[in-house]
Amino acid sequence: MALELTFALCKRDCIERKLVGKVITRFEEKGLDLIEMKWVRPTEMQIRLMYADKATADFFPELLQWMTGGPAIAMVWQGEEAIEKGRLLIGQKLPGASEAGSLRGSMAQDRIKSLVHGSRDAAEALNERLIFFPERWEGTPVPAADRPADAPKEVPTERAWNWEGSQEEATAERVW
Repeated sequence: MALELTFALCKRDCIERKLVGKVITRFEEKGLDLIEMKWVRPTEMQIRLMYADKATADFFPELLQWMTGGPAIAMVWQGEEAIEKGRLLIGQKLPGASEAGSLRGSMAQDRIKSLVHGSRDAAEALNERLIFFPERWEGTPVPAADRPADAPKEVPTERAWNWEGSQEEATAERVW
């Protein structure tokens, strides 16, 4: 089997509850290798790009406020079937629907405070790597409208992806 790359983001609640070490250990126990990691303070633009398919959901404003209100840890993991292993380890989006041994099933509080975000497929993993590690990975993020047919397309986007400024300068009026 070929090696895959997947993206994971330890959310603010994971950091506040001092669970980052446990999350990293669980990924390593699945045979995955941590190849990139950095402490970030997600911007509104990063969260809107990462969750473009959820922008019309009722819970999105709360998610956006939560995700931009504190630090997160962005990670890239490598290994055989890394995406599937990561998804199984993280669990379902709702903690109550997750298996007891998954991170969300055993430690998450709710849909917003769900400890960890993980990529659902290879295209999403690449897009998220480009959003959080633009200096490291080649290519451009893929707008929701251009994702594979089976990916959610609730929010078509007309964003220009070549913003030259820093992420801190990006605002709702400026796009990248």
